[in-house]
Amino acid sequence: MQRLDVLATATAERLKPWQQLEQANGRHEHDMAAIANGVEETREYIADRPAELAAFLGLKVEDEDENTPAAAAPMPPGRGSIKAGTTIHVGKSRLVAGALVTHLWLGGSGLARQTATAETAGGSMKACAAQATVAGPGPETLECQLHQTVLQGLSQHGLTLRVRTRFIPRSGSPETILRRVRLDRIPAA
Repeated sequence: MQRLDVLATATAERLKPWQQLEQANGRHEHDMAAIANGVEETREYIADRPAELAAFLGLKVEDEDENTPAAAAPMPPGRGSIKAGTTIHVGKSRLVAGALVTHLWLGGSGLARQTATAETAGGSMKACAAQATVAGPGPETLECQLHQTVLQGLSQHGLTLRVRTRFIPRSGSPETILRRVRLDRIPAA
């Protein structure tokens, strides 16, 4: 599936000059940020679902060793165990001092990443990005500092963010959780 990832990246690079021309003449359907987000989502899909993608394309993928036991993930407090086969549980997100704070429960060591986008009249824009290196299984909190433009928008009206939380474990397959988070308007101080 690495070839498909390279192909997706190369195709995006090849189309970029034409997309920039469309931006300049006002005949574009999507802004450059939305295009970049779409390419990243495609690459994550390729990485997260190699067997599903291979089946769709009619390709053969080598199976992982079924005799290798999966490490048991510790239980998130008050939530039961992490679903079998998963390495991430995403808890609640809330706005704290201009940052989107999200509580996670992770099944091992690795890298936790979060990006959020907001839909605006001008198209999709990146609202924030954060990451944390995780030493072992257990709770983790990500603080994703919102861009000033998003905070200004929140002073006028509420926003719904599309939040992508990704965990890349040191061993095992990456997992991505997509969800929408509604942020209420921030009253003027």
